[in-house]
Amino acid sequence: MSSESIAEAVRQLQICDACRYCEGYCAVFPALHRKRAFADGDITQIANLCHNCRGCYYACQFTEPHEFDLNVPGILARVRQESWQDLAAPSGLARLFHSHGTALAATVVIAFAAMIWTAKAIGSAGGCASKQGAPSLGG
Repeated sequence: MSSESIAEAVRQLQICDACRYCEGYCAVFPALHRKRAFADGDITQIANLCHNCRGCYYACQFTEPHEFDLNVPGILARVRQESWQDLAAPSGLARLFHSHGTALAATVVIAFAAMIWTAKAIGSAGGCASKQGAPSLGG
């Protein structure tokens, strides 16, 4: 993760922790108010608690044009994206998804459709027993 994103998240979350106006909005704020200092792992955990509903953004008195220019959902989304990209396995797939996400998703959908079509084709070609020649259990 970039240290710039973490540093900006720490700055914004420290201002939020001092204000506490949005305390009851979502799961981010109870987790936020339990800490006084934030490590990188704490910021990542808080970022993953955020669902980007933007309720705190619209209620905040310190968003743009205020000099603090807070955008907590925006910075947490950036931290979340960077942490997913850094921690995803295999890492090459994470980079590919970041640069060509739509193409990768379309490829996966097409591959699953081809797999289902192949399974149906095998099944209809006599891959499973037919009912006509099967013995009856009921009598």
